[in-house]
Amino acid sequence: MDDLTEYSEYTEFALSPSAPEAHVTLDIPPQLVWECAAGLEDPALIAQRFGFEGEKWERLSQWPPFITAVQAQRSDFERNGMTFRLKAGLMAEEMMSMMFKQAISNDSTILQKLSVFNALTDVAGLKAPKVDASALNATPKFSITINIPQGAQPLTIDG
Repeated sequence: MDDLTEYSEYTEFALSPSAPEAHVTLDIPPQLVWECAAGLEDPALIAQRFGFEGEKWERLSQWPPFITAVQAQRSDFERNGMTFRLKAGLMAEEMMSMMFKQAISNDSTILQKLSVFNALTDVAGLKAPKVDASALNATPKFSITINIPQGAQPLTIDG
């Protein structure tokens, strides 16, 4: 049995086993693999957004090249710390919505509102960069060292 025969029942996801290409090529959206590997939501819901429902999703979810692609992407995410950042970002986004609703309520103090405002503008990149006050008042500080060989005539440079 050659490498392609074992995938012959999954023709809707890949090139035909009799195709001239040397290997089976995934014919599914890369974003589907990416989102399944991220693990932020149920893979069946993700697949549904991409048009893979019911029997078609069941077959795809059990197809070895798809499983391998998802596992490879997941390994890449873990190696780069992407999974942690994705989940932290999702949690922060959910918390931001709750925090905003609470901040605009009549029960929150002006300091709480200001704190939420500052956090949101910081995250959105809307804050002006901080300027170091000591750098504004200080004169430029640098030094120049010139080594003159012994016996050389001194040279004066007026600036």
